[in-house]
Amino acid sequence: VLKNVALSGLPHIGNIDSINGPLDISERSAETTGVSGKFLTNTFLAKGSLKDYKNPALHLVINSNEFNVSDYLKLLPAKFKDKLKGAELSGKSSFNLVFEKIFAEEKPSIFEAKLSLTNTFFKNLKPEIELKEIGGDILIHYDDLLFKNLNFSWKDSPYSLYLKLADFKNPLLEAQLKGKELLFKTDFLVKENNAHINNCTIKFRSSDITALGDIYTIKNPVFNLYLKGKVDLDDMGFFFP
Repeated sequence: VLKNVALSGLPHIGNIDSINGPLDISERSAETTGVSGKFLTNTFLAKGSLKDYKNPALHLVINSNEFNVSDYLKLLPAKFKDKLKGAELSGKSSFNLVFEKIFAEEKPSIFEAKLSLTNTFFKNLKPEIELKEIGGDILIHYDDLLFKNLNFSWKDSPYSLYLKLADFKNPLLEAQLKGKELLFKTDFLVKENNAHINNCTIKFRSSDITALGDIYTIKNPVFNLYLKGKVDLDDMGFFFP
């Protein structure tokens, strides 16, 4: 039985404190039917097993029914923290993780994380943006990310976002943002610092634009795009007041 055990110096995580619960250890495996712990400002429950010490295989399930949304900013890599310096994030969420991996193999056989947001608030300084009443699910796998009907309020109007990002090394992005007056859809592939836009459609009030083509060397972009549609300059005042 574990009583008030603490782990420190964990990569990307830091410390886990107040670990309590049963842990059964045998000559070939270790297993827990449920331990509790504290990570940053959040409590969690975990269960799992480690089998075959010679060729170890880990199975782990972690749940937190009340995860402090502001702590997500603390978990971001340094380069993203710098870009979001001064950002505010607050609200409620739940967190679930299922992880299975044979240590000798490069990739986990299962990596499924689910974040469920409720009445979350986000404010960023550069670029200036404020989103309210954020709710919905974010699904994360080893090599893809899905925003599944994420709803929020921006400038006092409701919006719904669907976003799928596949293959983090050569990202393929599909996204759709819908509002009362706005429809934005895009589908593009990023590979070797170049982006190929299969489709990009923006409809807002009386403006309607479609684009496709390529953007070379994203850091110092060269554009080869085909554009068609119409733009009402009065509509742009909504985005650039």
